[in-house]
Amino acid sequence: MDKKKRQHYVWQKYLKNWSKNQSQVYCLRDNKIFLASTTCLALEKYFYKLKEITLNDLDLIKRGYVDTIKGVMHEHAQKILQMFYAMVVMRDILLAQFPQNAEVTKLLDDFFTNFEEAYQAEIEGKAINFLNSLLNRQADFYNNLEKNADFNLFLTTQYVRTKNIQEAILSRVEKRSNLYESTRRIMSVYRFITAHTIATGLSSCKDECSFNLLNNDTETPFITGDQPVINTKADEIDSTTGFVKSLEFYYPISPEIAVLINPEHGTNQHQELYVTKHEAKKYNDMMFHESYEQIFAKEEAHLLPYIDM
Repeated sequence: MDKKKRQHYVWQKYLKNWSKNQSQVYCLRDNKIFLASTTCLALEKYFYKLKEITLNDLDLIKRGYVDTIKGVMHEHAQKILQMFYAMVVMRDILLAQFPQNAEVTKLLDDFFTNFEEAYQAEIEGKAINFLNSLLNRQADFYNNLEKNADFNLFLTTQYVRTKNIQEAILSRVEKRSNLYESTRRIMSVYRFITAHTIATGLSSCKDECSFNLLNNDTETPFITGDQPVINTKADEIDSTTGFVKSLEFYYPISPEIAVLINPEHGTNQHQELYVTKHEAKKYNDMMFHESYEQIFAKEEAHLLPYIDM
């Protein structure tokens, strides 16, 4: 098993929807626009590597996060947490039994490096048909219970897997060194649990959820970024908790197609809508502001409005 050093936090195949030649897209980073291969964008060495996670770290996320989750979502979170407990116990037993064994050490290092990377690849593999359907302006799969659940998990995984989300979480505890290091080590656990929790919530309110397919035939095509799924309600903060009050996922699929999912719409409303130039710019502006350090487009001209912003 080869160790995966270069780990992307935005799916390469997804980014290719903004490419003319299936390999290069225009990128704006550090106020400069350049053409680059998708293999070089939105990645970091060992981004998904499980750091030296401990049982105490898992106890922390159990008390501070999992135990606060209610209902069926709590059951999912518990199962995920137990999986990580089993992995850490297995690692510690093997290292205790073979303390100086280089082969065992390497196998464990490769496993903990590749574990989440392999999970991301599995999620992406299941989503290929969904993205192809959406590119063809077909969204009927969202009415199917099983496919609905699979797509929701894909969507929420794309939402939480990014460097943007990771840094936002770490920033909350950056002044508390004891919590910072533990949070850094359990980031994969957080991503797994949060993606499954939100996805389960979306699927559980399937009959109330609106799913809008947004068509963009204007001269302002959709752009995307290194936070490709955004919550358009992110600015609506509950002053008592510090968390967002509402959820509406926006996910551009290509320069011409995007989806908008709102679990609080109140009716099972699935529509195909055509956006105006003004609406397209609004979504692009939100994508720019929610990005971490990179935004992407099919043409250089589509990124020019964000220079010096």
